[in-house]
This record gives sequence, C-alpha cells and structure tokens, in this order.
Amino acid sequence: MVAATADDQRLARTLGQDLDQLDVIAGGDFLSVDEQTATRWLREYSDEPYFRAVRGVAVVALYDDSEVWQLLGYEGPSVDQGGYVDRGFDDLDWLPDPRIEEYDGEPRPEIITSDTQGADA
Repeated sequence: MVAATADDQRLARTLGQDLDQLDVIAGGDFLSVDEQTATRWLREYSDEPYFRAVRGVAVVALYDDSEVWQLLGYEGPSVDQGGYVDRGFDDLDWLPDPRIEEYDGEPRPEIITSDTQGADA
C-alpha cells in the first residue's frame, strides 16, 4: 500500500491523514490498543477513503495471486479451458449448499411477465 502512494500524491495525503486519525482516536498510539477496540474502531471507519483504498488494493491482490487461489480452492481463469459450466463452477466444498426451494403458493402477479403468461397459454 505504501508503494502505491509513490505514484499517487492524493492517495499519499489520504493515507497519512487517515493513519494519523487512528492515532488521534487512540489517544496517541493506535498500535498499542487492544485487538477488540482496534477492530471496533476499524469497522467504524471502514468507509473512509484510506480503508476504501486498502480494500481496493487487497481485492486486486487476491484476484491476481495464484497462491491465494490455491488456498481458496479457485483453479484460476477458465476461459482457455472452455468456461466454468462444464468445469466445476460449483465444486467449492467449503461453501454451504444453497437453499433452493420451489415456490408452490398462489401466483404472484407482480412477477408475471408477458413471456411467462404466453408459456402457460
């Protein structure tokens, strides 16, 4: 993150201000605050520009890092192998099974379109 500020002066100013703000909130030294308090404050300030920038860098790093892919069970891009439809789009075993239920109640007119009406006729 610090390296990213070398080419982006706006980000460098934001980074400095927001990190300084954490120290102010903590009464001088944010790094000395216990984990529970630090987590609470970080969640409270998670929409500040600095944290949005960190989140943006982290997301790109996760999507670009094949070592992270292995930890998450992601096999990498599938375009060159024909896509995901026939190649494990649902093979992540650490995700819970989706809750899929068939609706058997009365028809809901607010979701009926001309396409669905024609199919029943």
